Amino acid sequence: TQLMAGCPDSSRCASVQIAMCHRLRTFIEPAVLSAQFASTIYDTGLLMTLKERYNVTANYSLGNASHSGDEEEQKDISNFYMIYNILHASTSILTAFYLAILGDKGFRKLPVCCPLLGYVISRAMLLLVILLDWPVQVMFGAAALQGLSGGYASYWAGVMAIASDQSTVEQRSLQLVSVEVAYGVAGFIGSTTSGYIYNLDIHTEHQGAILSGLSMLFFLLKEESKHEFNILLLVMAALMYRVANGRFVDILPTFMVKKPLNWNAKQVGYGNAAGFVIFFTSFAGTWFFSKCLRDVSMGIIGLVSFASGLLVMAFVQKTYMFFIGKTAHAVFMDNPWEKAKSNYS
Repeated sequence: TQLMAGCPDSSRCASVQIAMCHRLRTFIEPAVLSAQFASTIYDTGLLMTLKERYNVTANYSLGNASHSGDEEEQKDISNFYMIYNILHASTSILTAFYLAILGDKGFRKLPVCCPLLGYVISRAMLLLVILLDWPVQVMFGAAALQGLSGGYASYWAGVMAIASDQSTVEQRSLQLVSVEVAYGVAGFIGSTTSGYIYNLDIHTEHQGAILSGLSMLFFLLKEESKHEFNILLLVMAALMYRVANGRFVDILPTFMVKKPLNWNAKQVGYGNAAGFVIFFTSFAGTWFFSKCLRDVSMGIIGLVSFASGLLVMAFVQKTYMFFIGKTAHAVFMDNPWEKAKSNYS
């Protein structure tokens, strides 16, 4: 709109704007696909590296007390992820804010490219941890560097800004969720294959090196005022949902690798892949129900789906129960967040 204002030839300006949107689209989709595939296989690689390192430490310190060893391993992994996530989140605040300002000034690619550079460095550090037998605490530095580059907050905000630029107000919900389908497809494929990739070098001294190298490689590829109060309430509900979901995701890795599940690398990959089903079901739900329901109604459906899934997951004791819970958890679960972003945009 600002580009067309003051332009004597409005049709020519419209053509320029369409061309700019096309360039943004051709940039953002490969970036989302490759980055998410790299992230999912990295997540499996990091978790299995932690399990291997801490399992050796626990067994050495506790002898043959297998139950105590499992508890010690779970505690160590939980503590690692707690520190890792805090470092990543806290160091990304100022950088993400500054990158957002630059993005609003017209540098749309910066909030996406800078975090991707940080991702490449952090994945390279995991590869060095595996190859050179560095202590896993080195990954705390990787988390800090990743945060200082903008982290996920800047990256995904940049992706959503570009996706919003290439859509109309009427089609924005569908456009945003379409981008997340690409995110979900890459995540599903990456999670499903990550266990197999991790086991490619199972007979070597540095298991996981191939997976970490591939992760690094793929990162190198690349409304009106009368509605404001309702939008505010919707955004608050979506943020509360996001916080609850974030805490659930934080404890899920340690739950998968300890008893009663005690999964191996392939099962961890399948479990992570199940989480990406939400992007398919959310897209299907948004596309279907947007014809007959309001945004708020679809958001409520997503919140109910999310709550029911958490209730089932609280009682998981077997692998099949986990996937039943994930299925209930995934049905339209991402709708609240998408509805908030759509209205807020």
